Parts: sequence; structure tokens; C-alpha cells
Amino acid sequence: MDLILALLLFWDAPTTREDGMPLYSNELSHYEMYYNGAYYDQTTGTQMDVTGYGDFQVRAVDTEGQVSDFSNTISVTREKGKPSAPGQLRKNQ
Repeated sequence: MDLILALLLFWDAPTTREDGMPLYSNELSHYEMYYNGAYYDQTTGTQMDVTGYGDFQVRAVDTEGQVSDFSNTISVTREKGKPSAPGQLRKNQ
């Protein structure tokens, strides 16, 4: 049985612009989450509940519509656990 993975991803808000100037929290509009290279969802906070296995990235969008580079990639994989131990071992009487 395949289970759907749900997890919380979180990140640090950027505090500077690429040119080194400060970036204040009121200058950030939202964050865009990408899943396997495609747009997934957006949020105004620095965390998001996501579902699935694959690669996730986030980027920031300021109030002027300027978009940051992508964050690092988080790869979520499914590693199946080993089988449970066999049931009670018995001998034939």
C-alpha cells in the first residue's frame, strides 16, 4: 500500500536584495513553492504544508513583482522500511 506523504517545509525569509540593500518584511509579497519544477502553491508565511514525493523549491516575490532566484532543493523520497519479522516460529509435534 502506498501512503501519501504530508510534511511541513519551512525556510528563512530573505533580509537583503541581490545588490546588498536591505529587504524589509513589508516589502515581501509572498513565496511561491515549486514541486518537481512546476508551480505548486503560494503563501505569505515562511512555511507550507506539502504532499508528495519529489523535489521542492521556494522563491520570494516582492511587492513590486520582482522574483528571487530559487532556494536550494529539498528532495523527498520514499524509502520503504524492511519487512516485519515473520510470525511465531513453531516446530511440528
